[in-house]
Amino acid sequence: MLKADDKLIVNGDVTFGGASTYNYLTNGVIELTGDFYQVGDKYVDSSSYSSSTYSHYADNGYSFCPSGSHKVVFNGTTKQTVNFQKPSNSRFIDIEILNSSFDGVVFDHLDIHGKLIRNNNNVAISYIDNWTLTEDMVIPNSISVNSLLNLNGYTLTVNGDFATATNSGRLQMLKADDKLIVNGDVTFGGASTYNYLTNGVIELTGDFHQVGDKYVDSSSYSSSTYSHYADNGYSFCPSGSHKVVFNGTTKQTVNFQKPSNSRFIDIEILNSSFDGVVFDQATTAYGKLYTSQEIYNTSYQTGSLLTYTEYLDNSYYYFDVKAGMNFIALPNTQDLNISTMENLFPNNITTVWVYNNEEWKGFSTNSEKVSKLTEDNISRIESISKGEGIIINSIVNQTLLFPKGDNYSIKDLNIIENLSSGWHLLGTNKSITVNEIKSLNTNIVSLWSYDTKKWLATATEADFIANITKREITPLESIGSNSAFWVYVK
Repeated sequence: MLKADDKLIVNGDVTFGGASTYNYLTNGVIELTGDFYQVGDKYVDSSSYSSSTYSHYADNGYSFCPSGSHKVVFNGTTKQTVNFQKPSNSRFIDIEILNSSFDGVVFDHLDIHGKLIRNNNNVAISYIDNWTLTEDMVIPNSISVNSLLNLNGYTLTVNGDFATATNSGRLQMLKADDKLIVNGDVTFGGASTYNYLTNGVIELTGDFHQVGDKYVDSSSYSSSTYSHYADNGYSFCPSGSHKVVFNGTTKQTVNFQKPSNSRFIDIEILNSSFDGVVFDQATTAYGKLYTSQEIYNTSYQTGSLLTYTEYLDNSYYYFDVKAGMNFIALPNTQDLNISTMENLFPNNITTVWVYNNEEWKGFSTNSEKVSKLTEDNISRIESISKGEGIIINSIVNQTLLFPKGDNYSIKDLNIIENLSSGWHLLGTNKSITVNEIKSLNTNIVSLWSYDTKKWLATATEADFIANITKREITPLESIGSNSAFWVYVK
């Protein structure tokens, strides 16, 4: 299958157990209503096999090894199963799930080098060998990660236990929107996650285990040190702004086999059960501890096995702003009213601005600024809602304490689709790409954002493109989380 129009439709099961298909499946689509089997776990190079080795080559671990833009579509009406005898060599590129049955498609191993398009249908996966998420996913069972699992800015919910295993099993969380929700236990026992867990949030209802007390660099291990590298003391080694949230309703335990190397950064305790979260040895969080004042006073103010740099009351959302102009969005679904804003914005926030229906509105608790706004006939902001962009002018770097609420994305609010012609100042809690925004409204001509004292922009019409090019504006590709942006609609 080398051409885009190549299509194999199978109203039954599919079994790949022959010779290597490497470079033979670069395009086209396979559609099947039944089960999928890859058979073969040995590889002999085709240039060297003879009649005596033919059975080895026929029994090939690469018997299903697509590349390019190849796709497999599962469109059965009852449960479909997927089995790979050699998942480390055979794999998928793109997969689309059209099976809408209760059981859906059940994978024993998932090694996917392209996209998984789920269409809101059910997918069960036991072992992940390679996967980069392209949408939010829910897995109804326990899973084990044997290679790289990249959350890529999306949420993976596991209704079971989650584990990393083998010498290459890793979770990658580099984006602020990365979230792993585990309704069960978590075990990190795979490869080093140093520099792989720099952002995002893990939420779990069960116990937390770090397994592994030795480290051998992957470039230097041999067969004799293989088990050492698999048994890695850095198997859970986050950095940056990574957070783990314990939100179980019964006792949760935390165990590190190598607490001198593995650790937490930020940690949040939401478990309010009688036993709460129990650390079985001295454990370090190199960032902040978030929990309620009551839990903190009872369990963590003194005598705790958990060491942390700072305690923060988790009844608030902590939002950092810099001295100068900040383009932000509400960090959650909790809208603001006058009373909330008066408590939220101190005097060293000189002004707060929104732009609605071609009108600027302002707010300040600074008496001089209030007089100036009145003098200039600027209407006062009465409320701020999710989806609105906010411009905050701050005298100093500081942290604002917003009320807590749920996460949201502007693409779920039906705002962009209904924009009238003209300029609009919008905001999003979750990051969104420029292409996603444009797909929601084909009349969008230009997008602008402001970050770190620098403008970024993109446009679709010649006049706007020329203006952006002339001013040497940095191209805009995505809007970050909790950020405001300008949209012009023709």
